[in-house]
Amino acid sequence: MRWRPEAEQDALLSALALAAGRGRTTPQPSMHADAVVDLPRGAVWLASSSTYPFQAFRIGSAWGVQFHPEASRGTMAAWAEAHDDVDTAALLAQLDARADEVEAAGRALAEGFVGVVRARAAVRVPV
Repeated sequence: MRWRPEAEQDALLSALALAAGRGRTTPQPSMHADAVVDLPRGAVWLASSSTYPFQAFRIGSAWGVQFHPEASRGTMAAWAEAHDDVDTAALLAQLDARADEVEAAGRALAEGFVGVVRARAAVRVPV
């Protein structure tokens, strides 16, 4: 993912964007036959990739991601096998070569999510 400057201030994705540094990328599993081609009015564009421009965005208090931080090696292998145009061995070799980075990025994303949940849970809403 190539992180946009807006991601550096984002409650969920800032750790990934700041770790990558301005204009740099972090590896994330990505494979889909469908993709977001336009963002809704008011959306904040947070990340892109060379294949899909809208890999991450935020609308109000909701986030959308096209990449797959939840995908394990086994899941990626199964998805690749289901597509005739994907070289499964090459995909898994790329994933294996960057496994530590992918894991660290996934962990940072999960920690960002926990931070958002804790911050929102701390806000008392009048009943």
